[in-house]
Amino acid sequence: MPIQKLPPRPVIIDTDADFDDFIALAWLLERSEINVKAIIYTGTGWSHSPQGAKNLCRFLFHIGHHEVPVYLGSRISLRNTSNIPEKKRKAVDRLWGLELPEQSQINYQKRGVDRLISILMNSSEQIEYLCLGPLTSLARATLKKPEICKQIKQLFIMGGAPHKDIDVSGFTGNGRIDLMATDLVYSQDLTITVLTQNVARNFPVDAFLIENLHCCRYHKVVDFIYHLIQHLLQHVKKQNLTNKLYMWDLVAAILFVYPHLIHIEPQTIRFVRNNKGEYTDILLGSEGHNIGVIVDINKNYDLIDILLTTFTKAG
Repeated sequence: MPIQKLPPRPVIIDTDADFDDFIALAWLLERSEINVKAIIYTGTGWSHSPQGAKNLCRFLFHIGHHEVPVYLGSRISLRNTSNIPEKKRKAVDRLWGLELPEQSQINYQKRGVDRLISILMNSSEQIEYLCLGPLTSLARATLKKPEICKQIKQLFIMGGAPHKDIDVSGFTGNGRIDLMATDLVYSQDLTITVLTQNVARNFPVDAFLIENLHCCRYHKVVDFIYHLIQHLLQHVKKQNLTNKLYMWDLVAAILFVYPHLIHIEPQTIRFVRNNKGEYTDILLGSEGHNIGVIVDINKNYDLIDILLTTFTKAG
């Protein structure tokens, strides 16, 4: 008896349009088991609004997926706790010098928070939410319409969970950018899975990755990824930066599609504010918001092979 093929999983992707977001999106759009209903661009992270949304539209057009709608989400944080240097945000806006074909019309749609609410409330089935950037847009949507949480099957987040009690300066990743939004979303009745940066370090940008990408440049999307990384590395070299680069969001996308690769442990997290309303500490314990944290992944699987096989099979 033939195995019945499951229908594609409906997904909303929330992104701040950093370099690994583009790679994660390119990979997800090639996956037959994923149906991307919308891309929400949140302009409180690594790029500025609306330039990040424009880059997303040009990118989608370039790789042949201009049918996917891009919505302009929140531009202002609920509480700006970001430590992203402005110089880096401007470099992301410019895609580190990588030129994408200009479009006669930039087709992102405004009022992204309202559009997000409409998509969720009008869906006949629950939708999964993959957040690769700050949680600002989703937080504003829950403030306007708390009922949308019932329409979200699971919320999968890249970044935003500590391993121990820390002050806010030690809370890294996307959750750090807008702590009030993170606090608000974590307090909702949602099934939340968080991938920490420590676990996502399994996919560095190194010579082995670049060599494998170079061998598969006959595929248009792989060629785009190769050139994007080369421009980023040139920028890092020119700026004399020593930061090691990782494919954070691509790892999140792969583990989102392949949940059997992950090991999750429950965690209770509480955000502490002083009498001025400023976030000061993040505590783990018996009181607070309940989330699932990915603490390990199955290292028997080759993430580079998973990345490239998807494109070479499709192309």
